[in-house]
Amino acid sequence: TVDEQIQELLEKIGKENDFLRYNDLSVRVNEKVESLLKEQSLPETFPALLLFFNHSQSATGLDPDICTIATERLDQFLVNREVLRYLIDRAGRKEEAHRAEIQQMIVRRGDDAIELLLLVLIDAKEASTRRNLFNTAVLFGNPILPHIERELKSDTWYAVRQMVALLGEIGDPVTIDMLQKTYLHEDLRVKRE
Repeated sequence: TVDEQIQELLEKIGKENDFLRYNDLSVRVNEKVESLLKEQSLPETFPALLLFFNHSQSATGLDPDICTIATERLDQFLVNREVLRYLIDRAGRKEEAHRAEIQQMIVRRGDDAIELLLLVLIDAKEASTRRNLFNTAVLFGNPILPHIERELKSDTWYAVRQMVALLGEIGDPVTIDMLQKTYLHEDLRVKRE
């Protein structure tokens, strides 16, 4: 099966230090992941995403060329909106062992991830999910501010309240004007935030 094949490839690539062999294996992993994505088997792709994320970090001590290949492979998958949504959903889970790595993958996607993350955050039903996604959103820092500013115009009070909380958590002085505008919001729950 594809799942067994990808596991075998991941074991090999995880031990590989030779750039050319690593590159060859990464192409084969990439093909298997693409196949899994076509089948909508997102959970089965996660081990490959995690491996490429870990290998993309210079602190691994791997050859810099291997880190570059791993980065390229990871970025190829992160442009897929379904993969991004899957990662955002995982980042929101109550019990997620790889939350820090997933959050960093999400942050890598920049504006594309911010839009989707804020949508999922606003619509999240469980408080723990909202908290985990909120913490992910904070990691974007100031680049998230234009997106928050747009959401502050929402007609939905809980969307505005979440954005006000994010502004407060980011804590940059440039957010003061945005926060002051929300004082005029008609819903008391927003004002309290």
